[in-house]
Amino acid sequence: MIDRLDDLLRSVPREKASEGFSEGVLARRQRRSSQRRAWRRQIAAVVLGIVLASGGGAMYRQHREDKRMTELRAEHARLQRDLDQLKKLTENYPSVIYLGSTDEEAVVLDARTTVSGDSNTTVSNEF
Repeated sequence: MIDRLDDLLRSVPREKASEGFSEGVLARRQRRSSQRRAWRRQIAAVVLGIVLASGGGAMYRQHREDKRMTELRAEHARLQRDLDQLKKLTENYPSVIYLGSTDEEAVVLDARTTVSGDSNTTVSNEF
């Protein structure tokens, strides 16, 4: 069967290609190849843009976080200095303040102690 088909195909008269046929086919192939290259360049440019934008965004977020941490450390240092100055200013003053008394007891406030949730318990805070 294949031999018969082969024979039939061979018996078909050959057509001569029109003038410029080969050049037209090659030119069309060249245009398609150029179009594919152009598409590839465009896709590569888009992908590169996405990668650069993502990387730039990540770098900006990291920079912003680093800046915020620096600001927080500076604020902590300022607060620590203020607290140290306050401690120096108050170290010569008495920590116990007389608030008054009754016949049976005196009421005083000790600035170095605070009352916890249980009203019968005090917790000492050292400055």
